[in-house]
Amino acid sequence: MNVILVLHMKTDKSTSMKTLVCAVTRPDCTRPIIQGHCQHKIPSRSALAASPAHRKSCSLDNLLQDKGICIYRVRAFTTSLEELAARVQAAEAARASWRAPGDARDARAQLDAVSRARAQLPPLRRLADELRAQAQHLARDNVQLPDHLRARLDDLNARVTALSAGGEERARQLAGVARDGGAGAAQGFLAGSVRPPWERAVTPANVPYYINHELETTHWDHPKMIELMTSLADLNEVRFSAYRTALKLRAVQKALCMHMLQLGGALDAFDAHGLRAQNDRLIDIPDMITVLTSLYEVIAAENPSLVNVPLCLDLSVNWLLNVYDSQRTGQIRVLSFKVGLVLLCKGHLEEKYRYLQHTRLYTPGHNTY
Repeated sequence: MNVILVLHMKTDKSTSMKTLVCAVTRPDCTRPIIQGHCQHKIPSRSALAASPAHRKSCSLDNLLQDKGICIYRVRAFTTSLEELAARVQAAEAARASWRAPGDARDARAQLDAVSRARAQLPPLRRLADELRAQAQHLARDNVQLPDHLRARLDDLNARVTALSAGGEERARQLAGVARDGGAGAAQGFLAGSVRPPWERAVTPANVPYYINHELETTHWDHPKMIELMTSLADLNEVRFSAYRTALKLRAVQKALCMHMLQLGGALDAFDAHGLRAQNDRLIDIPDMITVLTSLYEVIAAENPSLVNVPLCLDLSVNWLLNVYDSQRTGQIRVLSFKVGLVLLCKGHLEEKYRYLQHTRLYTPGHNTY
């Protein structure tokens, strides 16, 4: 490091002579320079480096250098975060295009597409994990990331996890349909009972459930059933329990369009599908859908502008499962299935009583419903 000597002229009042004086070590130095040197020693390189002023200058240089490195690391983190966000968004867009398989062949084709999509998820998981590690390293180095970057990283991690779980569940569903030729495919037309961001899905036991992709939540209840249950709570203000129960059943009946189904038509459908004298037998969801489809086709033919068959059918299955299969095993007794529909269809109260009594008498062991 070069040392610059600061020389200035000072007037000696006693002699009125001008002499060169040195101001290297002290500003008040008045010693004359003799043969180019003053009486003060010029600080050595090591002594100058140890001086407080030099240490302060070096600390500032190091601080600026560290600050530049930190800015670079944060920018690199932000760039990687943007890349992860774009890839997650693309994967979610692909998931939003999923549809229910029409048959076993369609299920196999969709399964291939889902397998390819799932192969792209491990790199997303690795990138998300790397970003989490970078955030931890920055925190250890006392580099505080902005709150919005930390929140976005947490959000993307959750979305990657949801994509992985959704891909696994989708693959299981499609594999089941492709294998058995379509117990699940028989419910394919019911996918139209919901609208985005909702999606209808089924478990391996063919039990329907509903996915809200916007909130990333799953529900046993159809979104319309959730609304219906909320509206029923408003009827709790009715004072007498008999009236309160009647009003709630009427609300359910109208939501399911069962008030358009004649009792005789329901009984004929039970017989046509071999449910007579089968009260203790278990009926699974595909068989329920088969019976309900025949019922709603009749209702829709008579009231085409009032009946949405997929929606009403899905709500009916939802209602029956809520009442008789809250654990979602996928099966209920035939007696429960028939009683649940008879109570909601259109008919005189005395006729319903007679049918229920007749059904009970012909149930082995006189089991009650």
